[in-house]
Amino acid sequence: GRALVGDGYNTVVVHPAASAPAVKGALTLEAWIAVKAYPWNWCPVIHQSQWESAGYYLGIDAYGHVGMKVHAGGKWIELTSSAVVGRNKWVHIAGTFDRSLGKMRIYINGAEAGDVSVQDSDIKAADEDIRIGKGINMLPTDRIRKNVGGMPDSYAFDGLIDNVKLYTKALNSPEIEEYYKNSRPDELQVNNPDLQKRVLPAGGTEKAHRFGAYYQTLKFYDNWDNMWRLSEDADVVVQFDELPYKFVFWHGTSYVPNWVSEKNKWSGSEFLETAKGGIEGCGEPMSDKKCRYSAVHIIENTDARVVIHWRYGMPDVHGKFAYLDSFGWGDWGQEYHYIYPDGTAIRRQTLWSSALNKWHEWHEAIVVNGPETRPEDNIEYDAVHLANIKGEKEIYSWKDGLPRQLDGEDMKFPKGAHIHLVNLKSQWDHFSIFEQRAMFKEPECYNGELTKASAFPWWNHWPVSQITSDGRWSFEPDRKSHSSFDNFKWRPTYQTENSATRVLLQGMTDKDILSLVPLAKSWENPPAMNIAGDGFTGGEFVRGERAYHITRTSDKAEELKFALAGTEDSPVVNPCFMVRGWGAGELSLTVDGKKIKRGPGLRWGVRTDADGVVSAIVWVRMMAVKSTAFGITAR
Repeated sequence: GRALVGDGYNTVVVHPAASAPAVKGALTLEAWIAVKAYPWNWCPVIHQSQWESAGYYLGIDAYGHVGMKVHAGGKWIELTSSAVVGRNKWVHIAGTFDRSLGKMRIYINGAEAGDVSVQDSDIKAADEDIRIGKGINMLPTDRIRKNVGGMPDSYAFDGLIDNVKLYTKALNSPEIEEYYKNSRPDELQVNNPDLQKRVLPAGGTEKAHRFGAYYQTLKFYDNWDNMWRLSEDADVVVQFDELPYKFVFWHGTSYVPNWVSEKNKWSGSEFLETAKGGIEGCGEPMSDKKCRYSAVHIIENTDARVVIHWRYGMPDVHGKFAYLDSFGWGDWGQEYHYIYPDGTAIRRQTLWSSALNKWHEWHEAIVVNGPETRPEDNIEYDAVHLANIKGEKEIYSWKDGLPRQLDGEDMKFPKGAHIHLVNLKSQWDHFSIFEQRAMFKEPECYNGELTKASAFPWWNHWPVSQITSDGRWSFEPDRKSHSSFDNFKWRPTYQTENSATRVLLQGMTDKDILSLVPLAKSWENPPAMNIAGDGFTGGEFVRGERAYHITRTSDKAEELKFALAGTEDSPVVNPCFMVRGWGAGELSLTVDGKKIKRGPGLRWGVRTDADGVVSAIVWVRMMAVKSTAFGITAR
């Protein structure tokens, strides 16, 4: 047969009040339902009501309890089951009101699930249409801040509704049971309703044919996708030809970027966030549920490097911006991601604000939990590993509550930690490296907002959710959700009167956190470059790109020679060179006199800027702790 598919937000069937059955002293409501996700608050399967003042209502609450509600005898009568309906299976629910017997009853799968006494009075009629699958506006349950960061929404049923029936008489228990038995599908159908599977969409292909970035509109599930006004190429996916993970900018996460492991575990480092300044709750891209103020673009896409630009507003859930200036501009963020073939990336974040001295957050370790998964399905209990450039490390575990090493909220060990790893339930884990020279405080553990539902903080107001909420606890793995661990604080690398820029180095690793120390050293203390001969100048290491910048000063210069002064404390690790003014069709490379063939160990490309200036981008896979000579020749 066929059933109504509810999208959880908008789906509704309306029967005009003018032709609705007249309900007085007896009523039966029943339906078959298959719940995919529990509603954000009470959601009707069928109702004709004015909440708490007239009519009748049969539905489920945010935890799967069945409820029957009527207005009779001058009051709103509510009956809620103690049992809950399961998800992802067909369940029969029914409710009856019988004035003559003085009882209202509810049923789950033909069995009585609760009753309440009622007065000898008719149901007060509601001058409303009959609605199936959608109710009145309500605030979501389980709000973190009771009166902040939300507004009432009308939530539709998320799942399937079938065989909805209304009788102007009260069926008795044997009749309800008989109908349930006669209409029940076989066991295979009961446990396999035609509900579309929901999987986090990482996009791309299982095996990338090359390193690079791609525009693609990532699909989640049909009903959710259909709510958006998008054509093709709405999202960006970066793939690595030698690595099994991806870097994804998806509109379902408000374009907040995530590193996606080989087992589709998503992890990222938040975004820019603010509070106060005339807004309610949090001002952040997480609150921009429809991506009204967020856009992502591919700026550079060569075999040697990919550059992604993400610009976003920082509104609250009502679309208001903090710290408005005289021109009406509030807080905005801008990020450039310089991504390399070894699966690492520089994240350069710029905050534009008229209140740089006010509180802003720049980092928070976040894991996105896919539908039907709890945090424990995606995160190991020893979730956070910290290390410093000296090679000291500490592991923080949430297995027995908040990590035992915590002193207040600070994660003080090892001292001067600036290398961070999130231990996912996959081979590859997400890491972040911060500028040690810019650190001014120990990492801070996110130790609030815990519930008994998980060892980790667990919320489902983001991602994917379209409700106007900036904080809702999760108790059931029915929705896409997220968890958080800690945040880092470090000083800006660049700053102007109304902007501040910070940088960090990110990627994924399948090794111990201490294996990242050489990479951290090469970025923190890059080997100095010494250019030999004429025709080229520069050699500055640009920390915000993790690349050496060189300028070709003569059109006749065809050979670039230089040395990197590598040491144990300043190792050479997979360097990148950008040579401005050099657009050679072919390049050859020697390292310490040895020729390196173009391939996985040598990648290069050419970019042209808006002024028509071409630059060669050269990336080399190598590691050295000694002075190393390079020769690049145009052919």
